[in-house]
Amino acid sequence: MTEEPRPQPEYGQYATPQEQAKAVAKSLPTPAIATPATAPTHQRNPQQTIPQRNAARPARPLGQRNPPAAARRPDRLVTLMLLAVGLGYALSQIPGNLSLAQVFDQLYKQMGIGSYEVTSATAFIGVVLIIAQLIVWVLTAFWAFRRIRAGRPSWWIPVLGAVVSVAVSSALMAVLLMADPAFTTYLSTKGV
Repeated sequence: MTEEPRPQPEYGQYATPQEQAKAVAKSLPTPAIATPATAPTHQRNPQQTIPQRNAARPARPLGQRNPPAAARRPDRLVTLMLLAVGLGYALSQIPGNLSLAQVFDQLYKQMGIGSYEVTSATAFIGVVLIIAQLIVWVLTAFWAFRRIRAGRPSWWIPVLGAVVSVAVSSALMAVLLMADPAFTTYLSTKGV
């Protein structure tokens, strides 16, 4: 049996690490070192045109989406839907907040408490409720849109805005209810 000669390496599979390093060094372009005489000047030629903004971007094949933007689409959709629901809720509460005396009187009758005693603070707190809910919604929308533009998850911001809005509304309504003598009497007799 005759021994065949070892074939010449094509892709470096038989090369030693030193031979591989030499081949890599030969294949790399040598960097041009600028000398002071050949260094580029920073003066602009008035005949030069300003390159277009998208000129440096490589063209993508048709139909190929930007994966990060496509991945953020559900987050944007959920955020916008929650903001729409929040705005609808805030706007639908305006008539009830403008007539808090009638709303509380109807609530008292349903619960068997008696009748609500209207105070000067009732109308004022109704207006404050409207303003507070709209301010919370505007701040929530502003923060959510900033996070959407930054490409960060933003679905939780409208949820947080809803929690803040409900907390503020509940606190203001609790102030009105606790100031009413019929409600405090009801609480003391029912033992709640």
